[in-house]
Amino acid sequence: VGVVPGTPSGPPLGIFKDVVWSEIEVTLGGDWSLLFYTDGLIEATVGGGPDLLGTEGLLALVHEHGGIHLDRLIERVIELNGDSLSDDLATVLISRAASGNGGR
Repeated sequence: VGVVPGTPSGPPLGIFKDVVWSEIEVTLGGDWSLLFYTDGLIEATVGGGPDLLGTEGLLALVHEHGGIHLDRLIERVIELNGDSLSDDLATVLISRAASGNGGR
């Protein structure tokens, strides 16, 4: 579990016309999962204070739950944020289990 290194950054999708995004290649292997999310996930505050969850906090939550479990992840982020969010929160998980382990 980790963040893809060297990923390009830019404005949010759909905000500005004619934005050009860079392509990157990522070798995934046999078993893999990709988590896509809106900024509301990593910009959620922790304990209602000024600190944001961030990608490091997101990775810590994934490790805490032993993997990516979307319902538990969202519930935990809302809990950490003081049961209220100031931004949208959406996630999409795409996985492939080539080894026949039944998915994630």
